[in-house]
Amino acid sequence: MAQAAPAQEAPAGGSQGFDAEGLAVMVANQVKIAVDEAKNEIMAALAEARTTLIDAQSIHFDMAAKTGGTYQFGKTQAAVDEAGNIQVDEAGNALLEQVVDESGNQVFEPLPCIFNKASKILAFVDESAYEPEGEQPAGE
Repeated sequence: MAQAAPAQEAPAGGSQGFDAEGLAVMVANQVKIAVDEAKNEIMAALAEARTTLIDAQSIHFDMAAKTGGTYQFGKTQAAVDEAGNIQVDEAGNALLEQVVDESGNQVFEPLPCIFNKASKILAFVDESAYEPEGEQPAGE
């Protein structure tokens, strides 16, 4: 019978095989980088949304303050004399008078009609309030 070959010893320098610990560290670093990038994108989106909401709230309160909370203005027109001439002040600006109805009550009109979207305040902030709602027929 033939004799069995003696077992070979591992090289003295150690094994050059698979390093599970090094792979785990590498994967953990890559996951941390990906999570940090995603977190930065989310934080930037939140900061932009926060700014938009603060702008909308500021516009809302400014409109309320200017209109006494009614969101409407008293309608005015240029004052004219008996001859139909527009009355002006010393600086040349037209004098305004309040418009009243048949009962003598002041006529009010809502804020300017630049807000033609359902989400009026936010649409004003993101400037989509100026875009027409729906598609316009061709030729108009």
